[in-house]
Amino acid sequence: MRPGRALAFVAMVLFAAGVARAQSQSEDSRQPVPNSSKQSPVLKELKEQYKAEYANREADGQLQLARTFRKEAAISGEDPVRQFVLLREARELAVNAGDLDEAFGIIDDMAKLFTVDASDMKVTAMAASLDRARVPPGQLVDQYLKIADAALATYDVRMASQAMVLTKRIVYGSHDAAAIARVHATDLRVHEASRQLEPVARAANYLKDHPDDARANLTVGRFLCFVRGMWTEGLPLLAKGSDKTLADLANKDISHPADAPGQMQLADAWWSLPDSKDTPQKQSRQRAAYWYEQALPQLNDPQKTLAQQRITEAKTAN
Repeated sequence: MRPGRALAFVAMVLFAAGVARAQSQSEDSRQPVPNSSKQSPVLKELKEQYKAEYANREADGQLQLARTFRKEAAISGEDPVRQFVLLREARELAVNAGDLDEAFGIIDDMAKLFTVDASDMKVTAMAASLDRARVPPGQLVDQYLKIADAALATYDVRMASQAMVLTKRIVYGSHDAAAIARVHATDLRVHEASRQLEPVARAANYLKDHPDDARANLTVGRFLCFVRGMWTEGLPLLAKGSDKTLADLANKDISHPADAPGQMQLADAWWSLPDSKDTPQKQSRQRAAYWYEQALPQLNDPQKTLAQQRITEAKTAN
């Protein structure tokens, strides 16, 4: 199964878990992308006002202008058309400058304010940088590998895969043995992440037509909670899953006990969950720490000391 399709299946499950509601509320608070006919006069004005800066085609000059536009956009909130054009131009200039960190930051700014897809924009920016970035190929390779590493940390296989496609286009024709080895090692990690995601994708796809299937709910719920740490989204799936211990814990968690004894009991249960490949204790103890923190204001010693110790242990665990 292709990574993009797998992620789409997981996204469907997130919608079923209630993420769609939160996303739609967020999108409702954002501005629509201004009509291109309104953008054109603003762009013309910018091109005239910053004619000399636009004429500087060096990477440093393009990056400096990108940062100028980004700062100006931050104080242009009362004029959304100008704000959008400033951010759009800043993004393009940052890509030209070969600074994908800056470009991604600008895209995040845009996504907070306007109804755009940040992930799609970042993939497009990466692809554009291959031909447009005014930096040595080695610098682009370093940035692509950094993006792949960050994406793998969140199981964004689509982003990681795109970064690796671009990286290999640069490196595999270079005859640079060290660079090829670096790329090969990261590429193996991307393929492994995709492999790990496949059963989750199959389960998520199955849930589209069989939302109450216990095994599929368990598979996706474990992934969300114990791999991604997305407890709010994953707990309802665990509660419907085929693992009775996890289902009981998830149902108690969803009931959100308000009293300290109930919170401590739930925290202790998550803390004591056996360590396994499917339910790594590092994650279950993070959830336990959440409930110890909820109970803490109502506790006295020795329970208070125990709760504090476990919160610290969970947060400092490697």
